[in-house]
Amino acid sequence: MRLNSNAKFIREISEEEEKEMIHNTELKLSKQEGKEEKTIDVIKNLLSVNSPIETIAIAVDLSIDEVKNIIKENNLDKTGE
Repeated sequence: MRLNSNAKFIREISEEEEKEMIHNTELKLSKQEGKEEKTIDVIKNLLSVNSPIETIAIAVDLSIDEVKNIIKENNLDKTGE
């Protein structure tokens, strides 16, 4: 399989290598999804005890804007309940 038509980047890979690459990518995506779900759960729990957004951002190691976006995207704000 050719990954790129540019001669500088052409590399043939075996079917086994391709399967391993796909498997590793799927594992990484699965771990990322799990981490995102955990972050949402933590945000939800902290909101339930009326923690300020600033505190939540520190707890989940995200910016305030990122936390606000997660709250909005997942309908975690009080108006969405």
